[in-house]
Amino acid sequence: MVVKTTQDMPTSLIPHDSLRKAWEFLHAVHKLHQRVSGKRALLLYGGSGEGKTFTVKQYLSLFPTIKTAEVLKAPVFYCRLDESKKTPDDLLCILILALGQTPPKGKPRAGVLLHQFKTLVREKCIELFIIDEIQQVLPKTDGQRALEMLKFLCALIDAEDLQTSFVFVGSTRAMHLLAFGACENTVDDNEQLSRRMLRPVKLDRIEPRSPQWIRVTNYFVQKIGFRELVVPDDKELFDRIYLAYTERAFSTLEDLFLDEERPNYIEDTPQLLAYLSERFLLTSKRAINPFDTEQMDADEVDEAMQCVKQDYFKQLEAED
Repeated sequence: MVVKTTQDMPTSLIPHDSLRKAWEFLHAVHKLHQRVSGKRALLLYGGSGEGKTFTVKQYLSLFPTIKTAEVLKAPVFYCRLDESKKTPDDLLCILILALGQTPPKGKPRAGVLLHQFKTLVREKCIELFIIDEIQQVLPKTDGQRALEMLKFLCALIDAEDLQTSFVFVGSTRAMHLLAFGACENTVDDNEQLSRRMLRPVKLDRIEPRSPQWIRVTNYFVQKIGFRELVVPDDKELFDRIYLAYTERAFSTLEDLFLDEERPNYIEDTPQLLAYLSERFLLTSKRAINPFDTEQMDADEVDEAMQCVKQDYFKQLEAED
C-alpha cells in the first residue's frame, strides 16, 4: 500500500520546502514497515501552526480505510494525544480507544494492554502509525518515569511481531525524546530512542519576502479565485499576508483562505483586502488588522516587515 514515489504528493500539499521534506521522510519511513529488525521511526516537529498535522493528514488521505467482512483495515492510522499521559499503560489505553476498542477495566496484568494493542494493529493491517502531540508523553524532567516511557517507545519501534512503522509528531519540546539522558545529572539511558529514528524533520517558518513565500502565497490566493500575485506589483499585498502569517503560521493562512464558504472568484485587490480583513477579524486575536488600510498604510506595512525580517534572521542565528 506504500505510495510508490514521493512524486505522488497531492496538489493540495502546500509548496513549502520543509513540508516537502516531511513528505519525503514520511514516504521513507513507511517503506520500512516490513522490516523484521532494524526498523526506524520518524519525528516531525516544529512550532504551533507550522503544518505538521496538515502534512500527515494529507499523507493519511492517500490511504483510505478498507472495509472487509471481518474488520476495517487502515494502512495508515492517525491518533492525536489531547492530554498528558504519565505511563506507558496510560498511552496504550488511549491508543486502544482510538483503534475502536475498550481497554480492560481496573488495573490489568502486565502485558495485557500491549497484547491488545498489538492485536488491533495487526488486525487492521496498519503499516504506518502516526501519533500526534507526542510531547504529551514527556514529563517535565528526566527521571524514572521518563525512562519507562522512552523504553516503551523503543520497544514499539523494535517489535518483531508488528509490521508497522511509527511517526511521532510534536512541538519543539518533542525533540527531547531524542536528547533524553544526554545532559549531566540525568538518568543514564542505555536504550536511546535516537538510534531507532531517521533524521528528525523540523517544519520551519518561511523566510519573509522570499521566492518560497511567493509560491506559498499564490497557492492560497488561488484557492479563492484570485489572480497570481507578482513582485514588485503586489509587494505590499505579499507583506500584508505575511504579517498575518506571523501570528499562527499555516493555521492563519488556512483560516484566511480555506474557509468552507470562501468565494470562488475575487475581482480586484480592494475586494481581496476587504475579504481578508473580515476573515482576520473573525479568526485572529490581534488588535492590529494588517488588511485594514486605515490601521496600516503602505509605509507602516513596510516598517513592520523590516522588523519581522530582522527577528526572523536573529532567530536563525540563535538556533545555529
